[in-house]
Amino acid sequence: YVTNNEIVLNISPTACDSLQLGNDVITFKARFAGKVESISIPVDRVKAIFIREEGYGMRFDVEPMKKPKMSGDQPKRGFVKVED
Repeated sequence: YVTNNEIVLNISPTACDSLQLGNDVITFKARFAGKVESISIPVDRVKAIFIREEGYGMRFDVEPMKKPKMSGDQPKRGFVKVED
């Protein structure tokens, strides 16, 4: 669900597969409505990482996004990309 232009993702080991935390992008596979999707998230769009069970984590400085200009089906930088 999107709230205030933000998406909270649970990417625990039981909620996703093939989690890769890179310098530029975070990728993983997750199931939505029974369908497996490949997700790519630009690291510079991540506002925070928290460990829910422990109640602590860290926040990052993220510049507010401007409204995207979409050309065709290509998402602009800063958006979560779902690949088939």
